[in-house]
Amino acid sequence: MQKIENTQLWKKTLGSSEKEYKDEIEFLRTEFKTFRERAGQLVSLINKTLPDLTIHDITHLDALWEVADTICGSEFSLNPLEAFIFGGAILLHDSALCVEAYEGGLEGIKSTNQWKDAHSMLTSSGSTLNPEDALKEANFAAIRALHASRAEELADSVWSLNGNSLTLISNTDLRVSLGRLIGKIASSHHWNIEKVKDELPEIIGPPAAFPSNWSISPRKIACMLRCADAAHISSERAPNFLMALRKRSGISFDHWNAQNKMASAVIDSTGEKLLFTANQSFSQNEEQSWWVIYDALLMIDQEIKTSNSLLKSINSEEFSIKGVANCSSPEEVNKNIPTENWTPLNKEIHVSNLQHLITQLGGSNLYGKGRDELEVVIRELLQNSRDAILARMSFDEGFSDGKITIEIKRDTDGTWLVISDNGIGMSERVLTGPLLDFGTSFWSSDLVLSEFPGLKSSPFKPLGQFGIGFYSIFMVAKKVHVSSKRWDSGLDETLSLSFNNGLSLRPLFQKGRASGVSSNNTQVRLLLKDSYGSLDSHNIRHSVQGFEDFTVNNEAYLSALCAGLTVNVYFKDTEQTKLIHRKDFFDHAEEWLKKIAFYDFRPADEKSLILETIEKESNRMEKIIDPNTGALEGFAAITTSLYKLPHFINARTVGGLMPTIHSRTSDNFIGFIDNEPDSARRNIGNNQQYSMGYKAWLESQLKRLESQEWTYEDRLALSHSLCDLGADPSDTGMVAMVSHSDKDNILVIGIDELLNIAINQKLVLLNDTGFNQICSDKSFELTNREFLIFPVKSSSFYNIKSLSSSPNKTHSLLDILRNKAKERGLELNLEFQDTPHKNKMTGSIIKKGTISLSPIGE
Repeated sequence: MQKIENTQLWKKTLGSSEKEYKDEIEFLRTEFKTFRERAGQLVSLINKTLPDLTIHDITHLDALWEVADTICGSEFSLNPLEAFIFGGAILLHDSALCVEAYEGGLEGIKSTNQWKDAHSMLTSSGSTLNPEDALKEANFAAIRALHASRAEELADSVWSLNGNSLTLISNTDLRVSLGRLIGKIASSHHWNIEKVKDELPEIIGPPAAFPSNWSISPRKIACMLRCADAAHISSERAPNFLMALRKRSGISFDHWNAQNKMASAVIDSTGEKLLFTANQSFSQNEEQSWWVIYDALLMIDQEIKTSNSLLKSINSEEFSIKGVANCSSPEEVNKNIPTENWTPLNKEIHVSNLQHLITQLGGSNLYGKGRDELEVVIRELLQNSRDAILARMSFDEGFSDGKITIEIKRDTDGTWLVISDNGIGMSERVLTGPLLDFGTSFWSSDLVLSEFPGLKSSPFKPLGQFGIGFYSIFMVAKKVHVSSKRWDSGLDETLSLSFNNGLSLRPLFQKGRASGVSSNNTQVRLLLKDSYGSLDSHNIRHSVQGFEDFTVNNEAYLSALCAGLTVNVYFKDTEQTKLIHRKDFFDHAEEWLKKIAFYDFRPADEKSLILETIEKESNRMEKIIDPNTGALEGFAAITTSLYKLPHFINARTVGGLMPTIHSRTSDNFIGFIDNEPDSARRNIGNNQQYSMGYKAWLESQLKRLESQEWTYEDRLALSHSLCDLGADPSDTGMVAMVSHSDKDNILVIGIDELLNIAINQKLVLLNDTGFNQICSDKSFELTNREFLIFPVKSSSFYNIKSLSSSPNKTHSLLDILRNKAKERGLELNLEFQDTPHKNKMTGSIIKKGTISLSPIGE
């Protein structure tokens, strides 16, 4: 108590000997000392919970009276009741940094969204932490995130001992009347100054037991606490011997080392600023510690200035201290915080022409020349809407009717593309923060933790990862308007950003309901460049020789892009709004397959093939479901069509969205299968073959196929489909071949029979070296007893891999033959003839290879 009692703040208030209010002051003084004793015991446990923190015990709390005394000055007015509240807020503000401050202790902390979010981030893919360290880090992060809000409740918390109930404030009337206010002011030390102004009243009357002229100014007390807490940096919080006993590293070392070298702040020669000095210089390997101090001084200066501004706005006297001396630059700070053999230079890595960088990385250079730029832009905007809706479904209990609306509007300015959704929406911090921060995704930022606690640890998995997709819009738009509000806000709280001159780093920001903005939570309006015309139709590119490109309307174009979305999508042109994609599309499989295949826009022979394929394969279509989250990862059936499969009847998607609706020629499944993106451009990367849902789908498909009648063509096709889909065709697949005696007749046999031929006859293959694949060429001469593997289509099943290494994880024919031979104690060898042959059709070099078997070890 000695430190506190020596301050003018104490002497003028709770230490006053004023006779008029002697009893009230004595009562508050006695209660404060009990409060301090109990809080001191609580904060003594912080070191056990968070040993890497600098000192947060009672010495830190007492020192805040000293720091506040210096900042406020001798003329600052405070009545005894305000002093009690101020002292109580000091006692509570850090008390929740130990597990004992929480109901249920550590287990109670682990049940919070903050802990779950932190643990989810620390154990996500790419994390290098072991499980034990991840738990410790999650505990630390959660308690740091929770302690300020928990401080608000601590005055009312009860601890039991031998049937007795104990509280931090012993007097019930005092606790009931002031406990919550003290807690809220304590909590406010983690708020920004705007929230202090919005959340705390300017002035309130005293409880009935106290003099009527002892009015309380919560904002004033909050400013005192936040400035004193910020400015308490000195070696007192990181003493030498304790630092020597505890060997710290990383960020913890930087903070301990920074404070260990600091002297207590004093008032500079002007009498209006705090002067911070160091007792020791910072060496080169202590560079980060120096910058910790530099950043702290800037923060303290800002806190004092903004607090004084708030005090002035409520007609309260300001602090006598107006800021921090000599902190205008690293060079200024360096005069009082010396360095040894190095000089701080405030030249952070920066981009001199950010607009040029965005243009280069966020446009056609990212997505590739010749891409359908409009497709890219719409896909990116649909992705943002999809993420917003699924996030709201995870966060807003009871919300299930997600909706995206795509609208084309035409006016005198030109053609507008408008995409709206009723997802989670954006607050001002998000709209003016991550959205405008090129390369920063809101979903991977720390901001999501405070905006939507619990979302990180929920099953929600956003597509947005890179923070650059939004800027693709400037490939096609000359004006952009973004309007948004949080889902739980009213229309009058709508926020808007306007880019009225294309890509500009200084958009117009507005608050309040904007003209032309719908009631949806987020709306993006693009005024398209003149080169995009009126968007009446779209050319669909076909990459297969012999097939022509074709034209589709807006509805078909947009519907195909949304192939696997589990959200209703509407299209509005003129006055008509139409549902173009159902969230339950899997209940309308035939209609949906026709849509993604552009059935209505194909020639008659291709329509016929689409219907034939649907009739043969669609009865086996089933969902691919993530067993952990229940998320839809696909809706598909393995194909057994060997020669004829219509193009565009399937899609590999990312988050249910097609990376491109053009040039889809995959022939191993119909429907859609979701994939991980390969990069920010959202091309297809690693498919889901290793997910539990995908494996379960493959197993189910094989069972369904086993129950149907097989033809040789079915089995030949299945070998290719299974291999391309990452499954093993060893037991079900068949292979085509021709013999030396009858090259005109193709034989179809199982893989085990093929191995028998390799044992008893001569099994050969032709390697197209241009593609490193087994190929077919009947003109190739076969000698006596030779049998030639005869591929009926190109696929990964006929890849040629080196047989000198251990078996790989592919399911190509040669890998299967090698593994089956090994089961019989045989080693498979492949030798190629020196004399090559030229493929007349492709121009590639073909080499003849002979497969032989020998006992392992010979």
